[in-house]
Amino acid sequence: MDSAALMTMEPRAMEIRIGMAMFPQQLTPAEVRLLAQVAITYGFDPLMGEVSIYQGRPWVSIDGRYRKAQETGQLDGVETRPANKQERIDWEIPGGDFFFRSEVYVKGASRPFVGWGRVFERETIIRDNKPGDAFKPTVTNPQRMAEKRAEAQALKKAFHIPLPSAEDMDSPESLPEIQVTVSNPPPPVQQAPVTDPAFDALKSATEKPQTPLTQASRQKIVTTSAAALNKAAKEAGVVFGDRVTTGIFEEEAQSIFAKLPKEEKK
Repeated sequence: MDSAALMTMEPRAMEIRIGMAMFPQQLTPAEVRLLAQVAITYGFDPLMGEVSIYQGRPWVSIDGRYRKAQETGQLDGVETRPANKQERIDWEIPGGDFFFRSEVYVKGASRPFVGWGRVFERETIIRDNKPGDAFKPTVTNPQRMAEKRAEAQALKKAFHIPLPSAEDMDSPESLPEIQVTVSNPPPPVQQAPVTDPAFDALKSATEKPQTPLTQASRQKIVTTSAAALNKAAKEAGVVFGDRVTTGIFEEEAQSIFAKLPKEEKK
C-alpha cells in the first residue's frame, strides 16, 4: 500500500489495520489512536511494521524510511561500509564497538547525506537474568544493526521525517527527539468483534436457550459473520479468504454453541 492510500485512510480503518499487526494487544487504546494518527500523517503502514509504538513513542523502521525515499523518485543510491581506522580514531570509538558509515545520494544534490551507526559493546552482551537479550538484533547480528542505524540516520537527513528510528530503540545514544501528542483526540473507539443480526441472535439464544439450533442455523451464523468480517477487513485494506474468516468465527462460536441445547434428533 502506498503513502497516498495510507494518508487518506479513515482513522477507524487504520485502527483496524493496526489490530491486524503483530502484538497489537500490547497497545493501550490511547497508543492505538496515536499510532493511527502518525501512520496517516506520514503515510506509514503499521501492518507491515513500518511504524510502531514503544514506551509511548512512535518509531519508524528502516523499511519505512526506504519506501518513503523510493516513492519520492529522488533516491539515487545508498552506500554503507564499516568505518575505517582513522574515522574510529576521530570519533573515539573503542575496539569492542561496531561503527558504520552510510552515504545516501539524492538526485540534484552535490554531496551525499552521511549517517553514522554504532552498536556499543555492552549492547552485544546478554545481561544476567535477561534471557530475552539473546534475541535482540544487537546480540544476534550487531554488525547489521550498526549498518541499519547508519542508513536510518542518513535517510532521515536526506528525506526529513522527524520521527526516531526503530533501530535506535534502547540504544545508549537514543534520546527523546520529539514529543508527539494527539490534540483534541477523538473519543475512544471500541474495538469490539464485528457482529451482525445472525450473531446477535446467537448471543440472545445463549442467554435464553429456549429453542435448539439446527446445523443449518449454525452454518448460517458462521458464514454471515465471516462475510461481515471480510467487509470490515477490506475497508482496512486487507482481504481474507472465506475459509480463513469462517475459521475465525467457527472458533469463537464453538464456545457459545457448547452452551446451547443439543440439536433435536428427528
